[in-house]
Amino acid sequence: MPYFKPFKVIILGFDGVLGSALTGALDIFSFTGVSWQRFLDEPVEPRFDVQIASLGGADIRCSNRLIMQAHCDIQNITECDLLLIPTIGDSIDKVLSRNATLIPHLKRLADTKSDIASNCSGAFFLAAAGLLDNPSSG
Repeated sequence: MPYFKPFKVIILGFDGVLGSALTGALDIFSFTGVSWQRFLDEPVEPRFDVQIASLGGADIRCSNRLIMQAHCDIQNITECDLLLIPTIGDSIDKVLSRNATLIPHLKRLADTKSDIASNCSGAFFLAAAGLLDNPSSG
């Protein structure tokens, strides 16, 4: 199998995230294209380098009370192929207010070659960062 560089995917973890959206995204990107290799106990060649990033690398308190450990600190991410903001699982206003310090990092990564996407109500983070104000025409 030819070597290729896996796409770097960062999933943003924040207090109030919907736990299944966070872990589901991690599963989807981690297992895409490698499940059969795992089933046959063959060497795995991941298609995605996927990590969950939080502010300061702190633990993430999901809306279902699950505590998730982040892989890295969003402050240390200088580039990625995709930044994914998962679903907000609590009061949108409360989650945005409590996680306002993440907004500058969304703006910073938007100024790189990174694609930024959201799942469901995670789009409110994009709106709060002003990333939906001037959609590109192409």
